[in-house]
Amino acid sequence: MIKEQLGELSTAQALTNGATDSENVIDLEAVANVMLESAHLVITAAVAEGATGTSSTFTFDLVVSSTATLDTLVRSILKVVITGADDPRLDAIERVIADFDVGHQIGRVADATYRYLGLISTLSDGNGTASCTINADLMPSPARTPDDVQVIRSNVTIPS
Repeated sequence: MIKEQLGELSTAQALTNGATDSENVIDLEAVANVMLESAHLVITAAVAEGATGTSSTFTFDLVVSSTATLDTLVRSILKVVITGADDPRLDAIERVIADFDVGHQIGRVADATYRYLGLISTLSDGNGTASCTINADLMPSPARTPDDVQVIRSNVTIPS
């Protein structure tokens, strides 16, 4: 679906071997440029990865394109590549795979020709059993913190 505002790119989208375009594409010509000052790409694991083996690679590529199908005149804005097994970003549900402020970069790459924004996720399945399901959003704020978690960090130790 082509959207006219920032929002969901993919919801519980399963990745299989090969390239998969996001379920939704954003038409940047319809989005007010002022909103791109603060646009965060947030990709989370909806279902933990399947057995990846050491030869599988997951690539998440935020792109702009001249077509809504993301296959003509494609420019990459940001790419996250995860190779091999045991990467904590893919190991558990709701783990954040990527959380980047991409607003300024989108503004530098997109123009009247490159107006469709989407995510191309590629799984190079080296062992035939790798899988992953993701949620991907483009929103005006960073990813939310997990529920029921409080983290306090300080450079001060407990007094003795």
